[in-house]
Amino acid sequence: MKLGGRLAVAVALVVVAAMTFHRHREAVKEAAFLAADEDADERLAEALRAGVEAVWASSGESAARALVRRAQRDAGGTAIRLLASRHPSRPAPEPVADGLTVTIVGRDEMGATRRLMYVPVKVAGAWTAALELSEPMAAEQTLRRTGVRNLVVTTLLIVALAGVTAVGLGFWGATRPLRLLLARVRSLEGDGWQGRLDLTRRDEIGELGRELEALHARLAEARLQTAREADARIATLKQLHHADRLATMEQLAAGVAHELGTSLSVVFGRARMIVTDEARPDEVVGHARVVTEQVARMATVIRQLLDFSRRREPTLAVANLHEVVSKTLDMVRPYADKHGVRIEFAADGRLLLGRVDRAQIQQMLMNVVMNGIQAMPGSGRLWVGLRHCRARRPQDARAEEGEYLCLSVEDGGPGIPREHLGRIFEPFFTTRGVGGGTGLGLAVAHGIVEQHGGWIHVHSEVGRGSRFSIFLAAAQDVQAERAS
Repeated sequence: MKLGGRLAVAVALVVVAAMTFHRHREAVKEAAFLAADEDADERLAEALRAGVEAVWASSGESAARALVRRAQRDAGGTAIRLLASRHPSRPAPEPVADGLTVTIVGRDEMGATRRLMYVPVKVAGAWTAALELSEPMAAEQTLRRTGVRNLVVTTLLIVALAGVTAVGLGFWGATRPLRLLLARVRSLEGDGWQGRLDLTRRDEIGELGRELEALHARLAEARLQTAREADARIATLKQLHHADRLATMEQLAAGVAHELGTSLSVVFGRARMIVTDEARPDEVVGHARVVTEQVARMATVIRQLLDFSRRREPTLAVANLHEVVSKTLDMVRPYADKHGVRIEFAADGRLLLGRVDRAQIQQMLMNVVMNGIQAMPGSGRLWVGLRHCRARRPQDARAEEGEYLCLSVEDGGPGIPREHLGRIFEPFFTTRGVGGGTGLGLAVAHGIVEQHGGWIHVHSEVGRGSRFSIFLAAAQDVQAERAS
């Protein structure tokens, strides 16, 4: 129920209660008036009885009746009759025979309601007669009905007027300004409200409106500040990602140089054999084919490096994670071979599709894999797994389980001490010495995964290695199966 309606109902209840109390007081007054009237009738009856008894005793019944008739003429609207035992057509009530005065409410021959008072009269030492005082109650009943009717009409009129007034005051005094305040509060979520709140009242609602305006101004300033900080943070993250790519490129340089050097040696040897006529004519085509293959291989490596180092905006699309992981491992395998680390990759047989940015996921995985390789400086085995799984976000205990792709990278290094586990994703945090790393790789990887709506779980035991489990949402698109 609206505020105006509640106010109208409250006013109506107050009016009804007040009018009911007023009617109760009027009824009490009416009862007191009727009681006083009845007392007056009793006093008249007592006085008349004494006269009737005296006249009856001295002059007989006829004189007593004559006295009653004269009293009737002077009694106004009260009818007085003398009833005796010889008048069986209208006998007095039985208690009168015992000398008791009786008052009853009954109806006369015309059906009208009357109040009847019977006063015993003693004749010859016995209660053989009675005085009947009969007074119509039509006026009293009319008075009661009129009082009730006037109460109902007056109450309805007052309730109607008070209700209309309450609704009007409620709308203009409370509902309308509260609606403006509500609209202003809703506008805090965005920029839907332009200008200031037109509420120049000097009461509590006006004070609330002024405080709300001040809050709106502070929130607008905070929103602008947050937007500026977010833009600066995004720009910093982009620079950080690019710097991390360049740092990774530097680490890969030795492995890439070895890869290209091997191919260049093959190309040089086959080309020299062709130029110096050391190859027979039937071998020239084979040597040329080998040269072509090695040049294509070197071009592929260089293109992958350029794609990896190129700075661009992230673009989410449905991608086959198996392909992305395979290509990334192919790029990092020369670096791993140089450090004596064997990379093993295993994936389940299902289609592993996710909505990701290929380049960012490639950079994230390369950072984690490089971190695992560096954790095993002599030699070792790095295991990479990719599978479907059902998981729940650890940050939200009320979240439901969903379909995710779990990418695991497990190394056989020395493990991470417990006191360092909470800081491994902090920028520039590293336990390696000078030249051992910048401390950006895992921080950038963590940021990329969070941007994709996923998370990284780390399990590590000192002396037994570490396992990084990366959870990315699985693609649910109908067209996902067409992704390459």
